[in-house]
Amino acid sequence: MNKIPTGWSEPIPLSDVINSLNGIILQLSVDAKGNLYFGVTKGSMNYRIYCSEYKDGIYHTPELFKPLDGVNAYNPYVSPDGSYLIYYKIDGGGGIWIIFKKNDGAWTSGINIGEILGFPYASSAAVTPDGRYLIFLSGTAQYWADASFIEELRKKELLEVGKPTKISN
Repeated sequence: MNKIPTGWSEPIPLSDVINSLNGIILQLSVDAKGNLYFGVTKGSMNYRIYCSEYKDGIYHTPELFKPLDGVNAYNPYVSPDGSYLIYYKIDGGGGIWIIFKKNDGAWTSGINIGEILGFPYASSAAVTPDGRYLIFLSGTAQYWADASFIEELRKKELLEVGKPTKISN
């Protein structure tokens, strides 16, 4: 749907390149460039996250989101600037995890933010448009938390490891 002066437009189906994908699509998220991130299930314990680039006014063929290749994951939330992705990971006990995009385009290893929040089995998360709150589900209940910890995690994860440190006398 599109935002219009009187509210919202009628629903508009996504293009066939998205809707013809084999499997069930779970939770769409879009970055500021219009790129779609979404989970796809093709049966029990077969969940993957895909990305469809939005370029020249169209969505392109979805591709497996390579940083999570081989990880049973779905329910992605991508930050508007595309600098981090929160997702639900089934493997290893489940929970909501986060990865950060490095300056070179590579991604960090996942961090279980459900553990940090005290909700190790949380299953879905998104950040409010103003970036202030993380909204997440645990069981059938919805919770929120101050999202400032995400920036703290980013700083910690993106520190240059092994960089020489000047020692003074």
